[in-house]
Amino acid sequence: MSSSTNRNRTWAVALLTLLVVALAAPAASAQEYYSRRGTSASTEDTTDNTYAEGLAPVAPPARTGEEVVLELGDDFAAVVAAHPAGTHFRIAAGVHRGQSVTPRDGDTFTGDAGAVLDGTVPLRAGDFSRSGGVWVAAGQTAEAFVHNGRFHGSTEDGFERHAANNDLWNGDTRLNHVNSRGEVDSPDEWFFDYERDEVVVGVDPASASLSLSVPWHAFRSEATGVTVQHVTVTRYGSPAQHGAIHAQGHGWTVRHTTVTENHGGGVLIGPFGTLSHSRITANGQIGVTAWYGEGIVVDSNEIAHNRTLQYRLGWEAGGTKFKETTGMVFSNNWVHHNDGTGIWFDIDNRDSVIRSNLAEDNLIGVNIEISYGAEISDNTIRDNGAEGYGDIGAGIWVSNSSNVEIHHNEIADNRLDILATHYERGAGAHGRYETHGLDVHHNHIRITGEKPTGLRVYTGEDHFYTERGNTFRDNTYDLSEAGTTFWWQGDRSWDQWQALGFDVNGSFAAAGNGSTGVRTPYAPVGYGHAA
Repeated sequence: MSSSTNRNRTWAVALLTLLVVALAAPAASAQEYYSRRGTSASTEDTTDNTYAEGLAPVAPPARTGEEVVLELGDDFAAVVAAHPAGTHFRIAAGVHRGQSVTPRDGDTFTGDAGAVLDGTVPLRAGDFSRSGGVWVAAGQTAEAFVHNGRFHGSTEDGFERHAANNDLWNGDTRLNHVNSRGEVDSPDEWFFDYERDEVVVGVDPASASLSLSVPWHAFRSEATGVTVQHVTVTRYGSPAQHGAIHAQGHGWTVRHTTVTENHGGGVLIGPFGTLSHSRITANGQIGVTAWYGEGIVVDSNEIAHNRTLQYRLGWEAGGTKFKETTGMVFSNNWVHHNDGTGIWFDIDNRDSVIRSNLAEDNLIGVNIEISYGAEISDNTIRDNGAEGYGDIGAGIWVSNSSNVEIHHNEIADNRLDILATHYERGAGAHGRYETHGLDVHHNHIRITGEKPTGLRVYTGEDHFYTERGNTFRDNTYDLSEAGTTFWWQGDRSWDQWQALGFDVNGSFAAAGNGSTGVRTPYAPVGYGHAA
């Protein structure tokens, strides 16, 4: 252990390096965003940066007492187990491969600038032998997560092996895990034969840089009060519905992290936990998830480009999904380009708050499904929508959920803008799943999509149109083309819509007569540390 003077000097240098890296290296996609918006990413940009302050990098917390440094080559699990709960661990700069930690109550893990936890282990050319047109590495004993006798997770047809949570990488490219040995017939394909403990590849290992995702989690435990910060977590073999950071216990804080390219989920956050100021990108199944918790906060994160594997959209895939939460707050996040739902509250969530986010270029922007009570306010929701998915593809979709209030949002250019649906979905923990008490008011909506905004009832229970408290009021609409705009027991024009009693104090105009007033949501600052 170094002296206090040397330790403080080392920490000061690391902190200065972190701040320089964070301020000097904006996210690559931020400049693209500013370019698309026609605004400047320079310091002279005077656009209302409502989201920017919350995303600014901060210094790691002040240190008191001794700390334990996790160095390159250390066995993290053994070092952590050798110290008492509540220890502050500092992760040294560099790429730490194959580490998996079980935190205890009150443990803190803080990365130096450049600290990366990488869940892969190298496979060397000498591990392989030629067998016909493929190469085979024997003695590969990594285990996949199996649930009810099968790999966990529902996949699109033909991609069943994507549910096996070990990934093979060639440099920065994830290879396609095919369903049998015989299907490996190109350099970008591979197969893990778990029965024979063999990895089969179609690329010559001598000309490749192969590595296999082995551990499932970088951090996982049911401990309380754990903090993980200022570190990159990448390429872990997290199963579907699990996080590479798997915060099962109460009161975890995960902040200033980059969690990217893990197999299943990026981050699972538990009761009274907080995920903030982090970048969650390019994970195979989902970016962020939470189960069975109250008091969860997800604030000021970038959640983007998740669902890089072929998990089934309707099962669970995309940016986020939250189940059985109470009073969860999802705020100030940039949720974009997820190949699935961006913000998804599904199954028995209560009193959810979705506030001040930007959701753009997802297959669905926001989905409240079979849940009870939500407030969706002050968001910008634009350019979302999947072609060919029926009612799926809305900016905001309320499906069999009660007492949802949608207000003061900027909503533009989605395939469908605000759609509520009522099917027969049975009952949950707090009563029948049904669409009632929907209150949509004071939103600014630019309609360019192919289908109308409104309510669709599929059960024949027409009283949901007239007697269950579902209403639109005081909204402002811009319309790109003449034609049907609303759905309420059939197609409705603006005049017919108002005759039903909706938006009688609202306004309706051709597009171009108004502006969505979209705010710049993202400040070009760093999260975690790049490898």
